[in-house]
This record gives sequence, C-alpha cells and structure tokens, in this order.
Amino acid sequence: MEPSLPPDIERYIADILALEEIQFPVRSKHCCLNLQLTAHRFHDWLLPHLFNVIFIQQGRRSHFPSTDHLPKHLALLKKYGNHTRKIKCYSPTWLNAVLPYCPNVEDVVLWPSSSSGGSDTIYTAHPTIQMLSNLKRLSGTVGKLTKDDFLSPVYLGLTHLDIIGNMEWDLLTHLKYLTHLCFSHPPEDLAHTVGRLSEHDRLRVVIALRDSSRGQFKDPRLVLLRELDESDWELGANGGMDFWEFAERIVLAREAGFIRNKDPSRVFRKSSFKADVELTIEGQIWWCK
Repeated sequence: MEPSLPPDIERYIADILALEEIQFPVRSKHCCLNLQLTAHRFHDWLLPHLFNVIFIQQGRRSHFPSTDHLPKHLALLKKYGNHTRKIKCYSPTWLNAVLPYCPNVEDVVLWPSSSSGGSDTIYTAHPTIQMLSNLKRLSGTVGKLTKDDFLSPVYLGLTHLDIIGNMEWDLLTHLKYLTHLCFSHPPEDLAHTVGRLSEHDRLRVVIALRDSSRGQFKDPRLVLLRELDESDWELGANGGMDFWEFAERIVLAREAGFIRNKDPSRVFRKSSFKADVELTIEGQIWWCK
C-alpha cells in the first residue's frame, strides 16, 4: 500500500494504535498484530511495541513472547530487547536468559511458582538484575540477598518494592528513593520499620497484604489489602489501575477526607471497591478523573 500521508504522521498514528490495541500477554485476537499486514513499514514500526512487556508463563499455555520458542525469541530480543520495559516470570532461569538482552527494563516481577520449593528468588537472578541501570520497580523474594547484594546500585534506585516473605528489614533504610512499599508478610514491628523509612521523607504508600497488620499502628500511608490476583500486574502493564495506583489513591482520598469509612484498620479489596459506596460525592468525582 502506497503511503498517502507523510511518513512521520503515519508513524505517529501507528504508535497511537499500538498503545491503544496491544494487550499483554500478546494474543492475536485483541492486539494490533493484523496492522502489521498493512504494509512492510507498519510491520517495522509496530514490532518493537510487542516487546514492551514480556510475560513468561512457564508451565501454562504460552503466548508470544513465550518460553516455548525461547531461542527464537532471544534472537528477536537481540534486535528489539532495548524496547522492553517490564518483565514478569516465575523462573530465575528464564529471567537470567532474557534480561541480558533487555538493558532498559524498569519493572521486574519474579514470583515463586508453586513447584519451586522457594528457589525462585531474586538472589538467583541477582547477577543479571544487577546489570540493569533503569530498574525502578521490583517484586519478588529478596530475603536471600546478602547485605552487599542488596546495597548494589540497581536496588538503591528503586521507587517501588514488593517484598514476598521476610528479609533483614533494616536494609530498607538504604533505599533513599523508595516511595511505595508492599509487604506480603509484614514485620512484627511494622511501626518501627516504617518509622525509620519515614526519615527519608519520600515514602508515600505502605501496603500490607496480611490481616496480621490490623491494629498494629495507625498511619495514613498504610493500606491493608487482601491477597492480590495474579492478573493485577497484567492490568497495570496494559495501562489499567494496578495495586500500587489503587493504594496511592486510597491514601490521597484519606488526606482529602473522601473516605466514608475512616477506620484505619479496615482491609480493602481492590476488585470489589466501589467508589459510589466508599467515597463522598466529591471523592467520587475525583476518583473518576
């Protein structure tokens, strides 16, 4: 198809369509894969967008990019991996294989699989993770990292940290840029831990995913959530509201007096939160903006 618009305008339109239509994990039924068939130039423009998010689903029905054809995808990553910004997987083996080709990743999620026996940890993938220079968000089991590992520059620049399991909590005080923190198993003295982090005056949101935090201390930044669904990360990767944004909105709504139920120990369920019930009229208008 011969172009009827200047190339820069066509490219701009292609980029907008990619942001609107591509969903991760990429499936042919609801993404702009078919747009690549329009012309060779559309294929060249759109293909890099498909590597913005990599979601490796080991042991499940895999979608592109997947571990079923890892050598093929590694070859593509050599060309397009610099476009990758977010990676989620359940195996440090696959993470170690993929990360060297994705130097600009900002968000890494390594969740333990049910059959791992606790071996799917950030420590196992640390040699490749520490090569990243733009990492801002990390989710996984960090407890096995040594103090020297944890004080590596790659972790010191984190703004969002989702901790699965336990760790040496005092090490968190070295994260000067941390604004969002999530505990799957909060420390026994959560008030002390958060209090020490508050000395940096950057921490805005603290999330606890266990009812064990109930009544421990009252802090407007603390949001108690039920267990998160695995699809939450996918929702955020596709431009929706993930648990980080949800919790931050709860904190802001409290500060503005929009929350009807002011009990600081209440546990929120993101999937069933209804703004028209939970918030004042002013809060409902604000929430929908």
